[in-house]
Amino acid sequence: MIYSLKMKTIILFLFFFIATNLLAHQSSLHGYPKHWESGKEYAKKINNEDLTIYLDQLEKPILYIPLHDCEKQLHLPSREVNCEGSEKRKNIAYNHPLEKPIRMVGGIDNSVFSSCPLSNLEKQTVFFSDKFDQDITPRFAWRHAWGFSNKMQDYYYKRNMGDVDSLIYIKNKLVEAAENNYFSKAPNCDFWGKQKKSEMDSVCNFEPSPFEGELTVSGWSATNEYFISGVLAMFLESHIDIIREELYSESERKLVHDWLEKIVWFIERGPSDGSLQKETKFIPFAGTPNHHSIKKPLIFLLWGIADKNNEYFTAGVRAFESAYNVITEDGAILGEHKPFPSKKIRKICLKKGTISGLCGHKGFNSFDRGNITSRYIVLMALILENQGYDIKNKFPKIEKILEFTKLSVEDPLNKKFSKIWGKYTLEEYHKWNSLRYQSDSESNVPMPDNNLGYLLLWDLYYGDNYSSVVPNTSYQKNVTEFAVFDGTCLKK
Repeated sequence: MIYSLKMKTIILFLFFFIATNLLAHQSSLHGYPKHWESGKEYAKKINNEDLTIYLDQLEKPILYIPLHDCEKQLHLPSREVNCEGSEKRKNIAYNHPLEKPIRMVGGIDNSVFSSCPLSNLEKQTVFFSDKFDQDITPRFAWRHAWGFSNKMQDYYYKRNMGDVDSLIYIKNKLVEAAENNYFSKAPNCDFWGKQKKSEMDSVCNFEPSPFEGELTVSGWSATNEYFISGVLAMFLESHIDIIREELYSESERKLVHDWLEKIVWFIERGPSDGSLQKETKFIPFAGTPNHHSIKKPLIFLLWGIADKNNEYFTAGVRAFESAYNVITEDGAILGEHKPFPSKKIRKICLKKGTISGLCGHKGFNSFDRGNITSRYIVLMALILENQGYDIKNKFPKIEKILEFTKLSVEDPLNKKFSKIWGKYTLEEYHKWNSLRYQSDSESNVPMPDNNLGYLLLWDLYYGDNYSSVVPNTSYQKNVTEFAVFDGTCLKK
């Protein structure tokens, strides 16, 4: 009797202890990251510090995807929408249910092959070097893009013939990079003060934004997003293919895994990648999904697959759902496709262009910024389709994005668009370069992460015809995030 009573007491104590700690754990995971320092004095303090990050010293981060309530404003006219916020938003990265990847397949399904040998590009190789690859920096992020994409496309072409030499080549390059511990340091790139700018010009190419006169603290946002789209995404996509083809030795796989893991850990820098702004009282703000923040969840999904990591994969799915909730019924993206706040600012922007800091993210330039966000939402959808998610039926507004994009190419002066950001002439659009992402001009090529190649991949999977508007240049047909050089070559 006494023994039974003691056992009951112990069991009740253990139950209470576990439940209490579980709730505390859940609370800490779902809250705004408390360990992130902030405030004007903190901004001044770090303005004079060396904030170089050595990746070997990193610990696994808590993932952060901010909650937003934009979907409550989907019915409002775009001028009235205000869901950006600078609040300390809750973290939805760990919201249930737990999501699990089911296949070792990333953005390109293993039933996809290429019908193009790309022989005219076979001289494009991949090379790492001490000069360029010790640091993670925005300036050199795209150095490996075309070599990787060329070799991967060659792999897609020759695989059915039993030739995987191009993928073995990529594997050897990743092993070499891991052995030499390349990208092991994130230099003081985006945290310089004016007195440090000349020192950083050798590795960084982003202008500081002045706050409080001499105070400049701009965060890791630029380094992160350029490195993710320029290098890391294709590293992971290739890594997944190499694992599936069983080309690594056990020691090689562990070496590359441990190296990639540290880089993946690095990209989680918390709210707004730690950027501090006067407008938000130097508190890292947690905005809605946009062309800056939308790239990180793609990595979460790819790493979730490569590492069979449910934590990262779940965060990626929650981020995709969050981004889905900013798509309007017209296919526009709340927070991206929006008008200038006043006629006065519109007038300044028409006169000065992107020189003015007021003009980069609104008005007709929304086409350009919005397309980046749309692109990454669609790319995440394709990854999830490959993991068994019924995208067309469960997420039908993805196709609204594609309809919106196609119409923007066919008729950028359409009334639907003028309702969002006002009426402009085609000359004004071109003056601002906001249509560059759909340009067919070799002298005005789109950026590798801001073109129309994602339409080609969508049509490949679903047999649709949105890509009929894609200009016929290699710049428009690539999806370098998935190491695709020419999307028109891919078949199923």
